[in-house]
Amino acid sequence: MNVIAATVIGGIDLMGGRGSVIGAIAGALLIGVIQNGLNLLGVAPFMQQIATGLLIVIAVLANQARGGQIWQRLRKQASLSRA
Repeated sequence: MNVIAATVIGGIDLMGGRGSVIGAIAGALLIGVIQNGLNLLGVAPFMQQIATGLLIVIAVLANQARGGQIWQRLRKQASLSRA
């Protein structure tokens, strides 16, 4: 689960494979820092998984919003080129 979370948080698109190695590494570092911080604070492992899950959901929603804007631009450009 952590690998998927790191790649999604790093900006890799699950539907199209867009992204970069730097983004995946940054996502892995972010997950590691968050989990380490939660451990140091004494947060229960169950709550750590919930925090990671929420982070994944936020990253996926941001990815979908970004992807939707790109598709809208492509459709707009395609309709302008046909005219």
